[in-house]
Amino acid sequence: IESQLEELNSTDSEKKSENVKLQKDRDHLESRLAASERMLHEMKNQLSLLRKKSVEERRKRAQSAMKVSEGIAMERENLVMELHHLR
Repeated sequence: IESQLEELNSTDSEKKSENVKLQKDRDHLESRLAASERMLHEMKNQLSLLRKKSVEERRKRAQSAMKVSEGIAMERENLVMELHHLR
């Protein structure tokens, strides 16, 4: 009986040690998960900002191209009018 009791105590102690180790591992993994989730959130925010910036830059380029086209059209119109006056 005494040896069985010692064996049970030993097994119980091993299980407690294993539980402590598993709890530490779990805490560590939960901490890493939380850090990864924060990083993911930050990256999503950065991606959103970059997309907005890209859309704004495209809009500005399109606006600039439109202004250049309008300038060319006005210059052409002026040249046609000058040519008409010269005739």
